[in-house]
Amino acid sequence: MNERVRASCVAQVIRIGEYLQEVGSKAWVNIHAGHIPEQYHKRVTAKAKENMKASLDEIAAAYVGLDTRLLVENDSFEKHITKFGLRPKEIQDILNRHPGFGMTFDIGHAHHSGIPPEWFIERMGRKIEVVHLHDNNGVYDEHLAPGRGSVDFEGILCQLDFCSTYVLEMKTLPDVIAGREFIESLGLMK
Repeated sequence: MNERVRASCVAQVIRIGEYLQEVGSKAWVNIHAGHIPEQYHKRVTAKAKENMKASLDEIAAAYVGLDTRLLVENDSFEKHITKFGLRPKEIQDILNRHPGFGMTFDIGHAHHSGIPPEWFIERMGRKIEVVHLHDNNGVYDEHLAPGRGSVDFEGILCQLDFCSTYVLEMKTLPDVIAGREFIESLGLMK
């Protein structure tokens, strides 16, 4: 709600894209759409949504001339927080407004939030450019190694055969290694 903070965040996302362009990287920049405490008045929430749209409009305009892609990641549920990128429809609305954006699909976030991953895959399809891999037991956003929670990676990954970039998001190197070994054991990755 603070305009200086909003403008600073937008400037940082733009600067990251410009920097990646300067160094010749074809990488992507990953963002979350934003959030606000749910107890705020509906007028404040509406203003926060307007600010999110204005911020994404500014970022989109700046990224037009860059080789850097901007990806919007689905967020995870948090009690008493309204997240603007939690559900597939919210992400789809952003991507429809900004066709140059893609999506980072975070499997663990979808599972933890109780949103069937298939809903994201069906709605976003090839707009999914990056997949974040981590596990949880559906209660907390634990970032466990795949195979150590209750995510059905085999069922989900076979639907994402068009995607070529996967990121393991664990807290420790041994968990990253264990996660990679588990994913490789499924025999689904090219």
